[in-house]
Amino acid sequence: MKKNYKKILNICLVATLSISLTACASKEDSKDTVSTDSDAVVEITESEQTIRDEINTLGEDEESLLLKIDYYDKLWQMDVFTEEDFVALSQVYEDLGDMENMRETLIRKHTYYPSEENISAISDIVVTKDSTDEKVSSLMEELCSYIKDDTEDTVKILIESDDWKQEMQEDLVGVKRKTKYIGDDYVAQIISDVYITEIFILENDGTITYYKYSGAGVLWGHTNYDNLAYNGDYELAYYDIDGNLIKKCRGNFTDNVSTGIFEMDYEGVTYSGEFDDKGITVVSQNDDIAESGGVVYAYDESERTYLYIENMTKENFVIDNTYLGLPLYEEW
Repeated sequence: MKKNYKKILNICLVATLSISLTACASKEDSKDTVSTDSDAVVEITESEQTIRDEINTLGEDEESLLLKIDYYDKLWQMDVFTEEDFVALSQVYEDLGDMENMRETLIRKHTYYPSEENISAISDIVVTKDSTDEKVSSLMEELCSYIKDDTEDTVKILIESDDWKQEMQEDLVGVKRKTKYIGDDYVAQIISDVYITEIFILENDGTITYYKYSGAGVLWGHTNYDNLAYNGDYELAYYDIDGNLIKKCRGNFTDNVSTGIFEMDYEGVTYSGEFDDKGITVVSQNDDIAESGGVVYAYDESERTYLYIENMTKENFVIDNTYLGLPLYEEW
């Protein structure tokens, strides 16, 4: 059944890549320049109107939706496809649950009728994949093995590969591709565009891994996710664009807030601090820092050097997932 309703995508959206964008203009030109033969114009108009009337009589059941796709295919071949037809066709695919073809239809619409509205609509669509898609399944198997091995370079090499870009990344600037992959014992959610790739992998036991690659570098970490929040031990590593480790943070989340012992490895030094059950630091404060409006939250082993934040009171400062750069997981 799915093969049938991909028909118009294969014929009118993919095959027509060989047609230049001037095809849009040619539709308008043909109405002006071929009007010398009035009978021919009438014949095309009547045929088009007949098809549109047929579309309007169809219902919303699967059989009717598949017929609509055939009719839109005919409109495309007649070179009378409009912006409204792209919208209607994308709705047909959505009603059929074919989010991938819905997405591709809107991308083609954006090619002919670019707008910020198109970019937003395309970026909101989630395409769900599973092991039946062999190419994506192979990429996900490779990704999971690299992430579990904590090998930053191999993950970056994978998401920069041609196979990954073809299946998982959007080439249009400003447009994000959202892919949800359902594995045997995990769910992966991936957002990828020309500049940034973000990956969440949530395993059945609640372990969650986050990976973000951008022009600024890589953020990579793991913790536990339950009750719609991060709870449990966490570790986050920050790399520059060349793969050099900048810092590494370790601690414990309680409802997204770091509580208990906190450690940060930075420039070859390990700093340690502690937070109460509300996330308020309990380490002793440096008088000079406190007077200048800052809060110390960790010391090195000698307690002569420390980490602090400026323009903050002790009662208002917490290290939570946002402070650490870890977005809160939201299931699609």
